[in-house]
Amino acid sequence: MNWGSVANELSPYLRQGDLDHCIQRVTSILQELPNSPYHVVLDMDFTNDPRSVAAYFDNFVASEWAYHDLAALYTETNGFFINPDRWYFDIFGYESYGGHEDYDWLAGWDVSASDSVTLTGMEKLQQVYQYHEDTGYFETLSYGGDPEVQQIRIAVDFCDLLIVLRFQNLIRPIEKNT
Repeated sequence: MNWGSVANELSPYLRQGDLDHCIQRVTSILQELPNSPYHVVLDMDFTNDPRSVAAYFDNFVASEWAYHDLAALYTETNGFFINPDRWYFDIFGYESYGGHEDYDWLAGWDVSASDSVTLTGMEKLQQVYQYHEDTGYFETLSYGGDPEVQQIRIAVDFCDLLIVLRFQNLIRPIEKNT
């Protein structure tokens, strides 16, 4: 099972907003792989308060609405394995929505947030990434050759995917109590 085929399999579920299915699927794949330091992700989630994350988005839109007729927002996390000291996300606003056919439009944002939000709750996993970054471990991982190394590379890929899915779950719209 490779990351690309699973991403294609999950794409319709993502577009429907069925993050629970996607998280369960990637979790089950990771559980089937030989144990690695990256399996710690199975017991972790982001601990940021979803209401404060929602307020961050609300404040961004409210502060920019007077200057930009926003049609779309995009958020992006920093690279996990190259930035293990701090995981965060940024928000970008667009006056037009470019659709799902070609994502090149995402490079041309009209406004971005002046600050980022630090993601919390996965510090133990960040230490795994930090250790492997410091030791040059990532450069030794390949998709061919040693089957044990290949299995760890696959675990890293699915760990990354699970982190992104859990991030998407964190920023999922929440219902307001009325």
